[in-house]
Amino acid sequence: MGSRIEIDYYKILEVDRDVSSDDIKAAYKQLAIKWHPDKNLNNVQEAEAKFKLILEAYQVLSDPKKRVKYDRRHDYKESISCSNASKYGESSSCTAEQNAFTRQYSNGGAFNEAFFASIFGYRIPKLKAQPIEYRLVCFFFLNSNARRQYRLVCTLEEMYSGTIKSIRLTRDVIFPTGKKKISIEMLTMNILPGAKKGTRFIFKEKGSESPNTIPADIIVTLDQKPHDIYTREGDDLILAETISLWEVLTCSCTLDLTTLDRRKLTVPINCVTFPFHKKIIPREGMPSTKDPSKQGDLQIKLNFKIF
Repeated sequence: MGSRIEIDYYKILEVDRDVSSDDIKAAYKQLAIKWHPDKNLNNVQEAEAKFKLILEAYQVLSDPKKRVKYDRRHDYKESISCSNASKYGESSSCTAEQNAFTRQYSNGGAFNEAFFASIFGYRIPKLKAQPIEYRLVCFFFLNSNARRQYRLVCTLEEMYSGTIKSIRLTRDVIFPTGKKKISIEMLTMNILPGAKKGTRFIFKEKGSESPNTIPADIIVTLDQKPHDIYTREGDDLILAETISLWEVLTCSCTLDLTTLDRRKLTVPINCVTFPFHKKIIPREGMPSTKDPSKQGDLQIKLNFKIF
């Protein structure tokens, strides 16, 4: 068997070992944004390797039980150790990048294909499977066959503040020996503040493996649960309110609103025009994913009743 590579997950997330769960989540969120492959188009391969390591560290340290087991198993004398490295004349320590390289090119990947080519002088041509698309919708449910379908909640509040969502992926993996095994993995999506419905997350070659076929890409499309109060148009939020004619004539109307980040907002209604009126509250809409310093407006559409 190959050497076992032990990684210091705290070092990967750039945190101390006594940090809280909230600190771990914050560190993960920051590093996931920094190393997301979509934000590192000039160096996608390195970004994917680092992103996988960051995700692996977060999955262990964010789970209290896994974290306790991990802390007990490691004495922290070395951040990374390779148990059998000396057998091959290598250093006893390995880097996180080396570990990512090992994972990327093991289990029937490019490393074995290159080995095959060096022996037989040619490569087996591979066709890539069609992408597989999933849609993130708003609730969990069981279908008519009582087979559990994992669907993720994504509310307008979560799209306003940003959040981290995961889906469980079950796929077939083929080992170099030709043996097929079912692998269960978690695909994690970092939903940025202001994310829009229709945003796509692409996980390269995460479909099931089959002989002489490049695994399909997994594409997850973000969807949104309808909100009870607000609707969305681009980065603007829309709110419909009905007020009485008496309140309009006496200028005695105020609206008490709760924003998506749970702030209380009092809006006075004074000068209006008939038959419809729109009140604009600047910078109370959705954040912009392209420029966090910018924010849409809140549009209050007023309808009037006689009494």
